[in-house]
Amino acid sequence: MADILAKAIGTEEDPARKYYVPFTPMVAYTKEQPDHIQPPHVEFIIGIGSDTPTARPVAAQALVSRLLELKQEGQIEKWDDVALLFRASTGFPYYEEALEEAGIPFVTVAGRGFYDRPEIRDLLNILRTLSDPFDDLAFAGLLRSPAFGLSDAALYQLRSSKLHYWDALRGDLSTLSEEDQSRARRTLDILNALLPIVDRIPVAELLQQLVNATDYRAILATADVVVKEKKASTSGGRLWRNVDKLLNDTRMSRAVNVRDFLEILTSLDDAGAREGEAPAEADGSVRLMTIHKAKGLEFPVVVLADSSRGVRSPSELVYLSNELGVTFKLDPPPMLYTLAKIATKDQDECEELRLLYVALTRAQHKLIISGHATINDKEELSLKGWTKLLDEAAGTPSFHFSYNKEVPFEISTHQHYPVRAWFTQTVPLLAQVSAQALVPESQLAVDLPSLYQPIDGSGQAEAENELDLLIERQSWQVFQMDEKLSGNVLGSIVHKAIQRWLFPGDPGLNALLEMETYNAGLVSDKLRQIAINRATELLTRLRKHPLWEEIDTALERYSELPYVYTLQDKLESRVIDLLYRNTSGWYLLDFKTDSIGSLAEKEKLVQCYTAQVRRYAHVTQLQLKQPVQAKLCFLDDQGKVAIVEI
Repeated sequence: MADILAKAIGTEEDPARKYYVPFTPMVAYTKEQPDHIQPPHVEFIIGIGSDTPTARPVAAQALVSRLLELKQEGQIEKWDDVALLFRASTGFPYYEEALEEAGIPFVTVAGRGFYDRPEIRDLLNILRTLSDPFDDLAFAGLLRSPAFGLSDAALYQLRSSKLHYWDALRGDLSTLSEEDQSRARRTLDILNALLPIVDRIPVAELLQQLVNATDYRAILATADVVVKEKKASTSGGRLWRNVDKLLNDTRMSRAVNVRDFLEILTSLDDAGAREGEAPAEADGSVRLMTIHKAKGLEFPVVVLADSSRGVRSPSELVYLSNELGVTFKLDPPPMLYTLAKIATKDQDECEELRLLYVALTRAQHKLIISGHATINDKEELSLKGWTKLLDEAAGTPSFHFSYNKEVPFEISTHQHYPVRAWFTQTVPLLAQVSAQALVPESQLAVDLPSLYQPIDGSGQAEAENELDLLIERQSWQVFQMDEKLSGNVLGSIVHKAIQRWLFPGDPGLNALLEMETYNAGLVSDKLRQIAINRATELLTRLRKHPLWEEIDTALERYSELPYVYTLQDKLESRVIDLLYRNTSGWYLLDFKTDSIGSLAEKEKLVQCYTAQVRRYAHVTQLQLKQPVQAKLCFLDDQGKVAIVEI
């Protein structure tokens, strides 16, 4: 790596540029690489597309595919050995999405958390408006959100009356365009329907009615298509999943007062428990951070992520320097202004080199350059930013692209050190990469039909939860001082481990459990440990049961399978815990973590759950056009696993 940096930065002093700092090699603390790290110790992974929006997601997916390979090879021992360093946080989303799709736990040490995602922020903003219709800032966000979609001109015209938006909306709307008038009347109708029930029903029900009334899922479906077209990325319904997580948070909170619920979410966000993330101290998570955040830190494997990101060179109206004094932009520009502009650009480039030095010297054992490139009709690559600079410094691996399409290859640097390079336009679906060890490709004889069905009507209706009518759950809060573990929280954690098919003895289980306890809002160290121990106990019990081997050797297996279906004129929106197929046919499993102390308790639970599981089986049979055997799997029936056929 030293010879690459030396070539990229330069080693000679420049008296004319006092701000330039030449490369000085660092003294290696570790003289020998550990046995599990294999050369080459520098890798280039470049995603290729017809333009930048299509190439950046490919770069992120290719990197994650390589990280999975390194983990399987043992070169990555724990996920927290890996750090992705970015020049700016704008590159985070591409890599967050790729990591999420691959099931790799990660923590973003900077950037936006789950509750700042646009689709979530809009819903929370609407809740704020419902709790206080005279909060004009929240109301403006409501009106401009995709859920209601009034134009900027409409907001200006409503506000010009100097009334609160809520009052203006109920007044004269004739000054608005016809389209904005229609949207304003729709907004008023929805708010009039929801405001009377605010703080009178659980926030979960209020939020569900809000999603239904605004057709928010249909809006997100449209937005998801646009995102896919722009990014050439299969987000897999990420926007919907985020809304489902918010709905689940509200159910777990059992909150009724909207303001109290919003305060809980604020505390949770401040605590750092974000979607797909865990706090920085959590073990076993890939870290995403800006280079500035990484100063003074080192990691076994460092990825210079989004390395092709360009740096804009703004043209200022005024420049001030010690040598040239003050110079202004005129037409035509004076010579002093041009010189000042050139000097400023040169200083910025030198600062970029210092930042590059910081990034690359964070790597202890392996450095990966992850960037993107565009390709023209003549199959010519165009590299930008640090990717171009490092490519030239490493001996121009891009020159060999045409001879090694889609295949990793090695070249040597100027000092004859090996460098691995992979230029790719297509990468395997991450879901397939991460699941290859679970189901051999030759066994995938039958494709599972989609459980999604086009729906007529406005949104989805929440099916009744029979269990809540029987069992009084513990209230979920961000700070649980009574040290009691909610059954809903435990169930969510255990289900996530089963979804990933991780059990005691698997390297990723502890990291997953730690991350899920944070996502569940368990800020107390003691309560998190209680949850982890209890989840481990239940998972160990399942791992030792014959059912585990039956599922593990299944021909097909699908976990946490969502469906939307019209059943007897009622919209059904639920999630099936596990669906698998072996030589005997299809089986549907619903896992329960309830602690059962007697036969009578078990009979009551079976009675409550039966209708729910039968609906799952009925919908699945309609889609598969094959018989489906449904089962309840109790993980704690007086300390044992109990299987009940439905």
